[in-house]
Amino acid sequence: MGLTPRVIAGLHPRLSAQRLGDVARDAALDLYLMALAENDAFARGGLVFKGGTAVRKFHCDPQRYRRISYDLDFALTAAPDRDRLTRIMSIRDRGRGLNSTLALGRHSRVRIDVPFIAEPLSVACDFAPSVPIQQPVTARLLPRPIHDHYRSDVTCAVPVMTPDEVASEKLARWQRRPTVRDLYDLTSLRPVIEDPAAVCEMYVIKSHQDFHNPTKGPSTASPAPVELEGLIDGPDIGDLNPNELQFDVPTTRHDKQQLISDMLTALPERYGFCIELMNADMNRWASDTTGAYTHQIQNAIAALRQASTTHHQHHTHNRDDRDHRDDDRDIHDHRDDDLDIHPFDRDDIEHDDPYAIYPPDYHTSRWPRRDTRYGGGIGL
Repeated sequence: MGLTPRVIAGLHPRLSAQRLGDVARDAALDLYLMALAENDAFARGGLVFKGGTAVRKFHCDPQRYRRISYDLDFALTAAPDRDRLTRIMSIRDRGRGLNSTLALGRHSRVRIDVPFIAEPLSVACDFAPSVPIQQPVTARLLPRPIHDHYRSDVTCAVPVMTPDEVASEKLARWQRRPTVRDLYDLTSLRPVIEDPAAVCEMYVIKSHQDFHNPTKGPSTASPAPVELEGLIDGPDIGDLNPNELQFDVPTTRHDKQQLISDMLTALPERYGFCIELMNADMNRWASDTTGAYTHQIQNAIAALRQASTTHHQHHTHNRDDRDHRDDDRDIHDHRDDDLDIHPFDRDDIEHDDPYAIYPPDYHTSRWPRRDTRYGGGIGL
């Protein structure tokens, strides 16, 4: 039968029409990503998926990461070719009933037409011409109940930027222009970070690149602040708009305000390692306003890339004989760390409520523990 508005409403009988529309749009992105993967678009276009939507769909436990993100962000590892990219991203998939058309421009958008949404979606796309520092991970969609109702395969593998590198990008952007969506993503990503030292180094490198990027221009006095206060105590809660946070469960403005306050309070503990692990070289890069250390940074990028490639090859070899769900669990098993801050972890939510996030035995369940250095055991 496949996915229809009636099926979606049956899966979520208590959601409003607007929220059912959010579910449908989120499902359309799943189908589009799978169609891209089946058509080998990522390899042909030199694309690596990244950003908030990648965090939601590939890195963070769906039971904990509740922020809705509809933008599609890609890193371009090959020289951009407008005509080729347009052809690759524009897909007619009869099996999924999906048609898509990419319109490139200053604000690129892809039009996605699926049978279970009356009007075609217009989704913002960003193509950043930059090769990721770390070897991308090959990931599959984290399983959600709605996937059982797709009439097509959802196990296609997608090259995705590592959670460590996504976190470093968001840290670099956070110091330049703090947004509440990046704050939420940084909080969510902390439990799945594998190498705090690499995150710290990539954060400084990406801050240096942004500072010396002629299209962005410096918006800070130096590429990266070397004081803790400059990195994570900058914005005030009043500077972060709670309306920017859209969740896939009902949430009041008061709940969002409290969540923002809690996340800001906890951020120094979560990412204090970015100060503790900075060495002499990184401190020099952080204060380099002339680009004098660009060559040294390029060498550091090469070393990080080589280290991540070796790690990726070893990790892949050790899990070749597992099925895809075991792979997902192996790659992401440390997203099950203890909860500390969560917008929906409230005692007044009953367990039989369809909006409830956790199973009845959640608080007594035994979840895997991870290294708690640098705040690593605290996460959404």
